[in-house]
Amino acid sequence: MDLLCVERLSCTPADHRAEAEEAQRRFPTPQLLERVVDAPQEALRALKLLKGNGLGIKGRAYAFLSGSLIVECGEDCGRLKGLADAGLAEALGRYIYIPYTALDEKILEHLPLEEEEVEVKRAYIASVEGINTGEELTKALTEYLSSSGYFLGRRIEKALHDLTYIPQLVNKYIYKINILLKLDGNYIVGINYIDIRRTVHLGFSAVEGYLSYGLDYAVLLHPYVDHRFHKSIAGRMAERGIGDAGYMAIDLINEILYIYKFPKYNSAFNKYMFIHSNSRAIRSYIENL
Repeated sequence: MDLLCVERLSCTPADHRAEAEEAQRRFPTPQLLERVVDAPQEALRALKLLKGNGLGIKGRAYAFLSGSLIVECGEDCGRLKGLADAGLAEALGRYIYIPYTALDEKILEHLPLEEEEVEVKRAYIASVEGINTGEELTKALTEYLSSSGYFLGRRIEKALHDLTYIPQLVNKYIYKINILLKLDGNYIVGINYIDIRRTVHLGFSAVEGYLSYGLDYAVLLHPYVDHRFHKSIAGRMAERGIGDAGYMAIDLINEILYIYKFPKYNSAFNKYMFIHSNSRAIRSYIENL
């Protein structure tokens, strides 16, 4: 397993798959739940800020498609080294490796910390070498994710792209799902890709629609323009009522996926009964394929 492929920007689907499987083997969630008890409070707060892209650090920060992170550390990384000392992460020379299992919601929800609004301070850089095949982006990314095998902390069981019609939703299916992933644990993720270089629309309404479909997680994806623009988009999403959605930008030429915001579990399930009905309809559609 080559963890430092992230630094060279040379991670292939095989690298992403190997990292995810090794993280699960070496850092299983049940063991991490026990180790959290002995971790310093400041280290745990850093863990939560990392999940929200809100930890202010000077070094570079990389990601695997599993959701694991590798952060370049200097003098400002004492809190992250505390995670490694507690067995929630691993020191790799000048880097700290944080497995996706340590960033799992099951871990974070047990932390004795108050919820707080987090300002997105940086993007995590995920190398997706080999994605630029000349195919349409949604198809290329779907195939890449399927080959990688894992996305956002879970194993991919099915990967579909460009769903023009879902009969179970009849007239409710307004916004086409560009990429639909079924993950283990029966979780479903929708990725909305919109080329902002060719339209004035940003995709906020589409992502809101994805959440109303009863997807567990939704992600807004743009082509990469510049960091200042994308950071502003990530900040505006909470103001538009789609704060649960994740936000990413892809640089197809350099084969880099920038993760500005990890998605959160769809809180609409706790607010609206019709969300559950829509969710059952989509799950039925996936199972019947």
